[in-house]
Amino acid sequence: MQISVVVPVYNEEEYLTECLNSILNQTYSDLEIIVVDDGSTDQSGEICEQFQARDNRVKVIHKKNGGLISAWKCGVNNSKNDYICFVDSDDLIQKNHIRDMVKAVKKYNADLVLSAVNKISDDKISPFIYTLKSGFIQDYREKFLPKILTDLDKVSERNLPPNRWGKLIQKKHIINNLKYVDNRVVYGEDLSIMFPIFCDINSIYIIEEDNNSYLYRYREGTMVSGYDKTRWSSIKLVYSNLKKVVEDKKNLPNNMMNQVEIDYFKALIDCYKNQIRSSNVRYKDTEILIQKMKEFQLFANSKSSNLEGLSHKDSMILWNIFHGNGLTNWFIFKLIEVRYNAQKKRK
Repeated sequence: MQISVVVPVYNEEEYLTECLNSILNQTYSDLEIIVVDDGSTDQSGEICEQFQARDNRVKVIHKKNGGLISAWKCGVNNSKNDYICFVDSDDLIQKNHIRDMVKAVKKYNADLVLSAVNKISDDKISPFIYTLKSGFIQDYREKFLPKILTDLDKVSERNLPPNRWGKLIQKKHIINNLKYVDNRVVYGEDLSIMFPIFCDINSIYIIEEDNNSYLYRYREGTMVSGYDKTRWSSIKLVYSNLKKVVEDKKNLPNNMMNQVEIDYFKALIDCYKNQIRSSNVRYKDTEILIQKMKEFQLFANSKSSNLEGLSHKDSMILWNIFHGNGLTNWFIFKLIEVRYNAQKKRK
């Protein structure tokens, strides 16, 4: 059983060699390794070529820069195997990562396997904890799909991480759902593909052992941790498509649209806080953002804007977006701005 490993690359010369070595050193060796150089302007392209010359399992594709989504789509479309594993070019995988996921597929015929994931930050390694227990998940569609995106009793938590990486996925599920993934998205792009896949699969296996994990490198200033000026544009694209997923697919639990609504409102909170992360943010900018959110009205008739289980600060932000005025917005803006500035000084 050969596995296709897709590695999207853009200007990662500092980490790329370590990443590709971790793939070549896997105990499971029957691999097709597709490295997509997305128009890198540093030495990443040359490093890719060196690995292709070194190992005939490596196939390098050089393309014009089109963003992360276009890069991994290119890798998927050029793969030849039934199962795909993604590895981002600044991350690592432990030596038994692919071997143990393949074992789970062969033993349980699972549509999707999740590995353990550890986060690397400041040379420290810490595990991601899944809400669901390890092993083969019985009655996935009946018991767990209704809370796969948002547990309605714990809106701040997700049962499973919506990352492409750290998973072994049947290719057919990726191909069938590419229509919901917009290349312009730079925030929530993994959610765009994983949510419809979660809606399609019938079986899932979770691995928790820590000697076969995916090692995710957390870096300050990335789209996840830093200011992202395109955040609102991405949210509109992502959640419009997630809404369409629920409208298109049949035999889904009754609460799936409600899950998308709640996750959308959580994204609005994050977007508001992201705006204040900007180094030159103005109070007026948050007013403009809130007006755009109100005008978009993706879920105009929803009552979910009053969510239970959020932190006090996040509840204030969400209430302010839908019901606040200039005074309340100024108060919340100053409160969060002071906290962010204090965090910057501590660093």
